[in-house]
This record gives sequence, structure tokens and C-alpha cells, in this order.
Amino acid sequence: MDVVARNQAGPDGFLVPHSDPQHRPDNIERFSLGWCNGPAGDAQVFRLLERITQEKQWTLLGDRCWQTVVSSGLPERVRPGSWENNGRCCGTAGVLALACDRIVERGDGFALADLLYDVLASRASIDEDGARWSNHEQRNTLPDLAPRSGWAMGNAGIVRELLRYSRLCRGASDDAYSTQWPDHPSTLTSPVRGTH
Repeated sequence: MDVVARNQAGPDGFLVPHSDPQHRPDNIERFSLGWCNGPAGDAQVFRLLERITQEKQWTLLGDRCWQTVVSSGLPERVRPGSWENNGRCCGTAGVLALACDRIVERGDGFALADLLYDVLASRASIDEDGARWSNHEQRNTLPDLAPRSGWAMGNAGIVRELLRYSRLCRGASDDAYSTQWPDHPSTLTSPVRGTH
């Protein structure tokens, strides 16, 4: 696969440039870490390929993606614009999706999932109308973007991942943990039992 050949994170990680040559370098970072153009999403593709082919190479590539995510320092905002998105597509909720799947499928601990949950909880705006999340866009003159209701960059995708995390913390079974969506396969094994 071309994407595997483009890995720039070495033999233990997996990180592919957003675009090559870099698209709009003054406005778009060379690497993304999230679901849409980063290792959190690449890991999900590798999960699907492993399921279809039963080949261990895809599991190993997924593990390398996870290593890159875990060692990246996210969700800390290490510089302006580095990790200021809460959404499922390019932000914290998408990484939480992968963290939850790894808890179920691989028996990984809750440490990163707990941190991602705490970040999403702290960034929520809560009032009499409910909860919602804004994203922060460093490139905009007015950096706080209005909350959206949608799946990829909005509240629907964030809430889904918070619900999945909550179910895991309560020791949910496969059937109760999540519902398969076109962009997100169900997990392969039963989750770790018990409460978190």
C-alpha cells in the first residue's frame, strides 16, 4: 500500500504526511493526528483490513499508529493550533473512539481514554439549552468557532464517543458497547468486564 510506504515515523510508529507535496503549508500542518488524516484514522483502516484478510501485518500497523498517538502528547495544546479540535473527525473525540476500541479489542488500559474524556468534559459549554462544544481555529481572526450539531466536527460525533466511553466504564458487553456505523466497525472481542 502506498500509504504504508509513506510512513515517516520509523519502525515503531506510523505517521504519514497530510499531503505530499504539502498542501497550503502556510495554512495546513504537514501531519495530522486525528481520525481524518492521521494515525487515529489509519488505525481504524488497519482494523478493517485485519478483519477482512486475517493478516497480522495490519494489527502491527494499527499498534504502530497507536504508539504514535500515545507518544504525541495530545490532547495537550503544545503550541497554538496544535490540538484545539474536539470533533470526531480531526480531534479529541476521534482519538477517544480508537482508545475505547483498543480497550475492548486489545485490553489496553483506560489512561488515555480517561484523559480524553476529561478534556472533552472540561471544554463543554453547559447551560439550560444543553451541552455543546466549540472548536478553536488558530488561523481565524475570531478563533472560537460556533458549535455544530453534525457528526464529524460537531456535537453528535462527540456525544457518541462519550456514550461509548461511559458504557465501557460500566463494564458494558459487546451488544451494549456500541453500534456499528459505516465509518466505524464494531469491535472484535468482548470488552473487559467490571467497572472502571
